[in-house]
Amino acid sequence: MLKKGLRLRKNRDFTYIYRKGQKARGRFIAVYALKGSREMLTGVSLSRKTGNAVTRNLYKRRILHIWRELLPGLRTSKYVIVAGPEIRKASFQDLKTDLERTARIFMKAPKGEQ
Repeated sequence: MLKKGLRLRKNRDFTYIYRKGQKARGRFIAVYALKGSREMLTGVSLSRKTGNAVTRNLYKRRILHIWRELLPGLRTSKYVIVAGPEIRKASFQDLKTDLERTARIFMKAPKGEQ
């Protein structure tokens, strides 16, 4: 799980990022990023069609576990990760591969390419 200070909580923050942010879509996940932010915040949203609360929380934990590994390479932005019901078909490895590919466009540029 991410620390409380690193999580998005308010509905208006999620909505703002959906409208103004850049979107990257993968097979199971969509990632929205709001550039120009001074702080790194992340929120996760899952459809109720994914399952009951226990199932949704399981997938949120999986997503955030993978996301934590990607954080050091990401640009400072506010991120919203959205997963729909198709996530139920994904294994952990499929989810990890999809999130890594989707987040690739938000990675920091290697030194020398800036």
